[in-house]
Order: sequence, then C-alpha cells, then structure tokens
Amino acid sequence: MVDFDEVTSDEVEPEEAQAPAVVAVVVTRDPGDWLEECLSSLGAQDYPNLSVLVIDAASEDEVLRRVAAVLPGAYVRRLDTNPGFGPAANDVIEVVDGAAFYAFCHDDVVLDPAAVRNLVEEAFRSNAGIAGPKLVGWHAPDRLLNVGMAADKGGVLAPLVERDELDQEQHDGVKDVFVIPGACTLVRADLFETIGGFDPAIDRLGEDLDLCWRAQVAGARVVVVPAARVQHRETLAQTIDVEEARVLRNRHRLRSVLTCYGRWHLVRVLPQLAALSVLEVVYSLVTRRTAHARGVIAAWSANIGDRDDIRARRRALHAYRRFPDSEVRRLQVRGSVRLRRFVRGELDVHGITLSIEDIEEEIDEAVQSRRLEIAAIVAVALLFVAGSREVLFGRLPAVGGFAPFDEGPVRLLRDYLSGWRWSGLGGAGPAPSAVLLLGLLGLPFIGAMGLLQQVLVLGMVPIGLFGMWRITRRLGSSTSRAAGLTLYAVVPLPWNAISRGSWAGLLLYAAAPWMIDVIMGASSDPPGDGERGSRLHPSGLGVLLGVADARAPQPRSWVALGLPLAVLAAFVPLALVLFAVVAVAIAVGDLLVGRAGASVRAIPLVVGAGLVAVVLHVPWSLDLLLPGGEWNALGGVAPLGQHAVAATALVRFATGPYGSSVLGWAVPLAGVLGLLIGRDWRWRWTVRCWTVTLACWALAWAGGHGRLGVAVPPADVFLAPAAVALALAAALGVVAFERDLPSYRFGWPQVASVLTGGAV
Repeated sequence: MVDFDEVTSDEVEPEEAQAPAVVAVVVTRDPGDWLEECLSSLGAQDYPNLSVLVIDAASEDEVLRRVAAVLPGAYVRRLDTNPGFGPAANDVIEVVDGAAFYAFCHDDVVLDPAAVRNLVEEAFRSNAGIAGPKLVGWHAPDRLLNVGMAADKGGVLAPLVERDELDQEQHDGVKDVFVIPGACTLVRADLFETIGGFDPAIDRLGEDLDLCWRAQVAGARVVVVPAARVQHRETLAQTIDVEEARVLRNRHRLRSVLTCYGRWHLVRVLPQLAALSVLEVVYSLVTRRTAHARGVIAAWSANIGDRDDIRARRRALHAYRRFPDSEVRRLQVRGSVRLRRFVRGELDVHGITLSIEDIEEEIDEAVQSRRLEIAAIVAVALLFVAGSREVLFGRLPAVGGFAPFDEGPVRLLRDYLSGWRWSGLGGAGPAPSAVLLLGLLGLPFIGAMGLLQQVLVLGMVPIGLFGMWRITRRLGSSTSRAAGLTLYAVVPLPWNAISRGSWAGLLLYAAAPWMIDVIMGASSDPPGDGERGSRLHPSGLGVLLGVADARAPQPRSWVALGLPLAVLAAFVPLALVLFAVVAVAIAVGDLLVGRAGASVRAIPLVVGAGLVAVVLHVPWSLDLLLPGGEWNALGGVAPLGQHAVAATALVRFATGPYGSSVLGWAVPLAGVLGLLIGRDWRWRWTVRCWTVTLACWALAWAGGHGRLGVAVPPADVFLAPAAVALALAAALGVVAFERDLPSYRFGWPQVASVLTGGAV
C-alpha cells in the first residue's frame, strides 16, 4: 500500500506539499517501445506532486526492468491475469491512499509537459469530477483525434471534431462533454471510489462511456481541457478485429444504458433501442454481414444473461444518484447517431478509430454502397405489408382459383395414389402432380390447409421480389438494384392476379426472375464486368438459392433446372413452353446486337430442363402429351378462351383493376434509357430485355385476340417474363446513366435521362 499521507514535509519542496497528490495509473500489457516514451513524458511533467503507478496486466516480458530504466521512482504492480483496462485500473483503490486525483492512461500516450498541471487546475477551477485532454495524432501532433465526445440516448458515441482536422486552436475552449475518451482521463479520487471505479464487467471498449455516465448521474461535471495536449498512438485499433470491436461496443454500450438510466426513462428508451437493433439485424443479414448480425443479437442475449448483476449495479447507482436523467440528457445529442450515420453514409466504427486503410475501405463499402438498395427493400416491404393487410390478417377471399383447400394433406395424398381423377364427374386416370405437392406441403402445416393457402398466395410476391433483387446483382450498382426492385414491385401483375384469383399469374410472377436469371447465366456474354452469372446447385434447389451452375455439363444442368421447373409446371404447365420462348427471344436479341449464338446455349438448357420436368410428372404428363390429351390441360387450370386486352393496357401491365392510371406509362418508359445511351454490355442486354418484352407482349395480345389458333390463359401468364425483362432494362439504364452518360456531350442524352429518370 502506497500511503501518500506518510510523506513528511521535510522530504518535499513547499510547492509540492501544497499541490494535491496525483497518481498517474498506466495499465500495460505486452507493450511495444512506446511504453518508454509514455513513461518519459510522465517523468517530464511540471506538476510538483505526481506519482506513477504502472499496472502490468500479466505481460509475457518483464515490464519492471523497463519501467525502472526510464522512471526509477515509479511503482509497478503485476497482475497474474489480464482482466482488461478498467478492471486492472480499479486496483488503484486498493494500493493507493491519500491521492486527490487519478490520471488513468493507456501505455501508448505521450503527454505534453504541462498536461497534468492543466488538467488539475481546470478540475479545481470548473469543480469537475472528470477532466480530459485534447487528443492528437502520435506522428501528427498538429492533427486532432478527439476533444471530448458526445453520445446519443443509446450511448453511441459522436465525436465533436473531425478526425485529422488541423489543430488551429479552434477547439481550445473548456467545455462540458458527455465522455472523455479513455486514453488519458483525470478523475477525482473520492468520486472514483464513490461510484465504484470502472465496471468490472467491461474489460475493453466502453469503460470510458460507463464511467463518465455514472459520474454525471452522481452529480459530477465532465469537462475537456484542450490546453492539456496528449498524443495517442491508438494501438488497440491496430490489434483488435473490427467485428470483435463492434460486438464489444454493442454489448458494453447496452450494459451502460441498462445500468445508468432510471426506471421510467429506461422504459421509454429501451423499446427504441430494441427496434433499432432489429433493423440493424435485418440490414446486416440482407447485406450478408452475418457476423455483425450475430454481434447485435449477442449484445442483447449477454446482457439478459447478466440481468442479476445489472440489477445490483442499478441499486448501487441509485444510492449515489444526484442528477435525474433529464439533467444528464442535456449533454446527449438528440435522435440516433447511428441512423444519421447511415443516412449520410458515414463510416461507423462505434468509437474505434481504424488506422488500417484497407479495413476502412472494406467497411465503408459494406455500409455505404448498399444504403439505397436497402432503403428500397424496406420501402417495398412496408408497402407490401400495408397493401396486403386485409389478406394478411383476414381470410383469403374465395375468388377464381382461390377456392378453399377443403381437403387435408392425407386425403390429397390418398387421392393422388388412387388412380382416380375426381374433377368433373370423375374418371380413371392419373391425378395432377399439383395434388401430390399440395398434400406434401400440407404435412408440415399439420393439416391447416387454409393457412397453407394464405402462405402460398402471399408468399409468391416476396419470392418474386427477392428474385428480382438477386438478378440485378450482376450489374455492380446499388442504385440499379434499387431501381430494378422498385419497378418490379410496382408492376400491377400480382395484384391483378390476386384480384381474379389467378394461381398461374402469381406463380409466374414469383418464378420468372429466377428462371430468367438461369437463362442469362447460360450466355457467353453475361451482363456485368466479367461476372459469369448465377451458379445453380446440382440439386435444383439452387435456382431458389442462387448457387447452381448453368454452365455445367448439359445433363447435370438440365436436372438442376428441371427440378424447380417441374414444381412450377405442376401448377402452370404452360411454363414449359413460355420459358423456351424467352430463351429464343434472348437468342434473337443476340442477332440484333451482333453477338449471334451468345445465348443459344440457353435454348437446349430450357428444353432439356422441360424434358426432365415431363419425366418427373409421369404418369400425369403422359396423359397430357400422348394422343387423346387435351390442350386445355396444358394451357392451364384457369378458364381458357379469348381474353382480349388492349395493346395500351398490355404495355402498362393493366390486365385487371390495377395499373390503368396514366402513371402506368412510366413502367415501359423507365426501360428505354439503356437503349438510348447505353454502351457495351449495358446496351446489348437492354436490347435483349426488350426482345423478351416485345415477344411476351405479342403473345399476350395474339392469344387474347384468338390469333394463336388455341385457347390461352389470361394475359398475366405471358406478361411475368416481360415485367422481369423491363425491370432489368430499367436497372441497366441506371447503370448506363452512371457510367455512359458522362461520355456524351450535353444534348438529347441528358434530356432523355431526365425523362426516363423521372419515370423510374
């Protein structure tokens, strides 16, 4: 125990005897050569009553010898384990008596000679419990790192100065702040002991926020003293993994919130933080940052597991609380720092300053580049929920093909195996494969066939939207993905299909993006800068997962595509013909762009997959295709005949009560830009998209007016691939706007861009 009261007046100078005792507490763990510089700066302080305590947190190398060589008068305390900065610094309470202030320092700081004196003087002048210096760069002392920090109601730190801002004394006024960064912090000793020191459960990252927050609850001021300048090397940022840092920050920040707020303020703030965390998890999953999503969830689960310890700390804090939350909140910034960073596209490292530039760029790309597409996803999801609320939370109306599923899964399976077809007056013959699939799907629903029907109807729209979002991944532009998704979402096809009870229209809306993605992947001229297209898993489920290889040997790729195509054909047999038409249309587009044969591989791929689907549906498929089979069975379950729709309505996809507005013309107009200003693959694939669109429009018009010689289902069955192609054309136009428009002189390209951009 070091007792500063035992030092007699004969052993010190008069000035030293009058100055309050300050103990600089340096916590170190396997330090580099910067430790000597830190100790030298403490030895050079002009403060007359300063002692140094070095706490060695189980370093592998001998620290005592290094300290003695630089600062022989320093005390060294070695710990057997490394509990972290805060818990290690708490040992000062046990080993030091009689100090007025503790100056907690990282081992990678260099203090200006007058730093401690300026901190102590200002602490007395301002009656502050905690004081901190101006932090500047290690190798660039004229560049600012921190001059205190603010925080929002969730404890997210907000710097008060721009990092690397040139220090021209523009921030040299003493002011109250919410947090003093932990690199160098002067704390009044009696305050430190009253609030129990650092939180023992916060080993790294966040101990500074927690200490300053509790100090303010106890009624103490926290001030920054820019006259005290400290250089900081920031070695922690170079040694800790960025995701680990975020996990620790999230966990410790939430712990501080749960500890420091009073009961009623916590009731108000906690639901907001929970909602933000849910949004962050969803965003992280969509952007494939699963580690970050797990970290956010782990922060909540860890604090829930520590609830008994948090309750005990809340009770202890209540004993010394002097300020209400409303008073503490005056130094917190309003709103959410994280949301503002997201909107502005700033790099969010949660208080950790990264000095490794490639890590910064990687995180910047992950956080910034997807902002617009995530915003589009959220907007589309909200509109889907709002627009479908009556079906989501009510009963599905028995319209058209949406007759109730009045048979359980066991009965459906029995009917399929019986060899008797129950439709009409009944008769001997194989039942459609759809009966088998519905029976199998009903098993996990435990016979709740009404729920199964509702899930199938409403699930088709999100599946189609997700497929559209994936198909635009090739384009390499966040803005184009947002445009493609939004355009496909506003096409009225699924809503018209629901209004008429059309299973075929809904299923094709869901399947068309995935199938066209596979067809595009078979091209030797794929869209994008060298990306080779989607990869399909040989199991066939890869079409939905986006992991199968369309360029695999033909028999294997036939099976990979044939399995999901068979599922689709069980409900919409005409899909076998429709996607073959799409493949031919893309091949025709190859001729128009001078790349004959680039996509011809897709034709045998789709035909082969169709043959696989036919084989999988035996014996039902034989009943359709052998002599005596009826076209109506292949054409679809919906009533066949002439469904004449005006050409102007087809162009706007207004096949029902939705889409008849004049704004519907914006849909085809949005896909024109790539034709006008696109170059290279942007122009070639826009042409191919338009050949698919025109082919589908022509089929829908001809079939509706009886020009095909056979009865056909309603037009929305033909228009789903056209909607995908048009949405993709609009996305390509956005890429052309970003990459090709700058090369044009000012004139009609800019005017066309304004018109089509307005349509998007």
